[in-house]
Order: sequence, then structure tokens, then C-alpha cells
Amino acid sequence: MDVHPEITPPSNFHHFRDTTLLFLLIVFPNYMFSQREHIMMVLGMPYLLVASARAGGIDMPRRLRIATGLMAGLGFAMKPYFLAFPLLVELYVLSRRGFRSTATDAAPWSVLAVCVAHALFAVLVTPEYFTQVLPMAQDFYSRVADTDLFDLATGTNLAAPTIILPLLGIVAFWGVRSHLSRVIFLAGVAGLISAYAQGKGWPYHALPARAFTLFLAGTAIASVLDNTAWLRRGDRRPARWFASALMLLVFYQHGLARVPFAQQLAYDDSEVKKLADIITPQRLDNRILILSPGIYPHFPLLNYTDMKMTMRFESMWLLQGVYAECNDNGDIYNDPARMSDNEAMVFRSVSEDFNKARPSLLIIDKIAGIPECLVDMPFSYLDYFNRNPLFAERFLDYEPLLEYDRYEIYVRRR
Repeated sequence: MDVHPEITPPSNFHHFRDTTLLFLLIVFPNYMFSQREHIMMVLGMPYLLVASARAGGIDMPRRLRIATGLMAGLGFAMKPYFLAFPLLVELYVLSRRGFRSTATDAAPWSVLAVCVAHALFAVLVTPEYFTQVLPMAQDFYSRVADTDLFDLATGTNLAAPTIILPLLGIVAFWGVRSHLSRVIFLAGVAGLISAYAQGKGWPYHALPARAFTLFLAGTAIASVLDNTAWLRRGDRRPARWFASALMLLVFYQHGLARVPFAQQLAYDDSEVKKLADIITPQRLDNRILILSPGIYPHFPLLNYTDMKMTMRFESMWLLQGVYAECNDNGDIYNDPARMSDNEAMVFRSVSEDFNKARPSLLIIDKIAGIPECLVDMPFSYLDYFNRNPLFAERFLDYEPLLEYDRYEIYVRRR
């Protein structure tokens, strides 16, 4: 067994690690809680801890390696970008343990088994994911808020980890000399790869890179504290004090931008509450259609009012991708006969669902999130879909209720 005791973390370090992990997984995500990046971190963190022990030659129970591998596989399978995490980590373990030891380890095979099973399930049970969803995402989603490499690297969410993580990597490999620090560094690099590959620079895309950068900084300083000569061996207080101080500092800084529980405390004055008060007395059933490029406040509005969207899409981001640039011929809307297959599917399916479901309420967002190509003629979802005879015929059953903020609200006649 290839054991490297000279780079095994000291026992005091575990107190910092465990406390900080709880902070990074529960408190730090704040408004990004339960995003796929956050869920991946929660499911993958035990695997990363076990991987650092495997790299050091520590004999871990087989059931633990399998269990953490299966959990991590569920997290990594949620987005193809997340495969960078096990790839980089397993290459590091391979470099420390050698091929034979790594090839017979149950942990990486458990991760691979879940990812392969997920792919096979998609191919066999939901083949439309490859024939419809992926082409649609490539045609639409890639054009929404797409950001070039320079803007990503200098943006608010990725600038700090992009600059700081490589510097901490030098410390992890040639300073602190702990397997955990190195695995954390590689996880941070995988987080950067994932964020850059998605090309948006959105906060939750950058969450893993930021969290692992913070974790690596803490582990490096904690390791230095644990090995400082003037500290009494076995004294656990320095690591605890440092963990608490670091978490308070980061939480305070993070809270300056996003006050914890601010949205919950301000619920009575929120758009969600006001829209809920408007639509609840008017509902004839639990069906509603909202044509908007956004997610909030429609979600969680639908959850709070126990209503269901009557279209197959959660928002109109698809049309944002189609009309990200103005048409060369000067038309605001594409002629139905000349629409791409994906746009035609949206144009048809939304109208068909609206005609069939007859929702109680129709909410139109006046801000479509689409460039205004003609002066004083913004893109209108109502005008766009009214060109479909099914939608136009069903819309005759609706009358205006009121306008609230950016929304036009229509109610179905009884």
C-alpha cells in the first residue's frame, strides 16, 4: 500500500474541516440553495473526502467507498460539465496509488456505474432528450446571456476564484502537502471548468469554484496553524477558533450582498405575495399560463397558489434564444412558414396547450427580454402567439383583469 504519512492532515485539522463543510454546504449557498451545483456539492463532498484518504493509502471500508461513489455519481450525472470533478480527482489518485491499486478500487467504478446507468436510462427511456431537448438547448439556450471568455474571467462571480485558486494550488502541492488540500484544489479547478464551459457566468454556476477556493484557503491556513511550533500538540482550540472566525468573516461579507432570509422576511411586500393576492380570488381552476422570460416570481408563485402551468416550458427563454439578434429583413417575428423546427414546435405546442387546457388566468410579461429591433414596437408575446389560429381563437374567451407592474393579467370568462 502506497502510504504517504508525511502529507497526512494532522488530527486537529479535522475539526476545522467538518465545521467549515457544514458552513459551505448549508449557509454559504444562500439564495442558490438546491441549485444543481449545490446538490452536486452535497452529494460529492463525501466522495472527495474519501478520495483524499485513498490517495494517502488509508484503508477505507469497501462499503464506504461504494456508498460515497454512488452518491457522487448521482450528483455528477446531473450535468455533463460535472464529469470534470471525478476525472481530475481520479487522475490524482491514480498518480499517487498506481494503476493496479486504483483499478481495483470500488469508488471510481461506483461513480462510473451511476453515470453510465443515467446515460443508458436517457437513451432507452427518454430518447427525446437527445433528439429534441439537446438540439433545442443548443439552438436556444446557448444564445441566452452568452458571455465571452474575457468577460467571464473578469466578471463578479468568477474573477476571484480564477485568480486566487491557481495561487492556492501552489500552496496545496508544494507548501501544505496534504492530500485533502490537493483534492480540494482539483475540485476547485473542475468547478472553474464547469462554470467556463457553461459560458454564462451566473452565480450558481460559479458556486463550486468559489466554495472550493474558500475551503482550500481555510485548509491551507489551518494546516499552518496545526504545525506551528508554539501551539501545544493536541490543542484543538486554534483550529476551532480559526474555523469560527473564517466562517463569520465570509458570512458577513457574503451577507453584505445577500442578507440571509431577506426574501423570506420581506415576503409580505414581495411580487410573489402581491401576484398571489391578485390571482387567487380569480381562479376558476388550478390552471394558469404565464408567458415570461423569467423564473421568479412565477416560481414559487405556482407552488404557493397550487396552480399548474399549461405549457410544456417553464419560461420563454427559448424565444429569447431565437430572437437574440434582430432579423435582417426587419421583421419583428419570423413568419410561421419560415420558422426553424424548434421555434415552430414552441409556437405550435404553447398554442395547442393553451387551447386544450383553457387556464383560469393568462399572464403576459410586457418585458420579453428580447432586443427592441423597431422603435416603439417591442416584442409582444401576445402578438406573437395570436398569429396562431388556435391561440387567437381561445384568447377570445379571456378579458383583461388588470395590469400590475410589468404584467398584463387576463381572466377566462366564466
